[in-house]
Amino acid sequence: MANRVCQWWLGYLLASPLRRYRYDPFKILAPYVREGMTVLETAPGMGFSARSCFSVGVFGRVIAMDIGI
Repeated sequence: MANRVCQWWLGYLLASPLRRYRYDPFKILAPYVREGMTVLETAPGMGFSARSCFSVGVFGRVIAMDIGI
């Protein structure tokens, strides 16, 4: 099983600016995330999509839950 675990440094490729340009999480999540909502993101990893959930505003909540290895 250990040989199937993603290496930690590959996470930086997932958070790359090129990926953000191609798959902008703000545009993808905009129709679903509103101000004041509570948003749960499972397995956020490097936080690629979790940062865009901060459009919930001051009274909303973002809960990012990941497994620790």
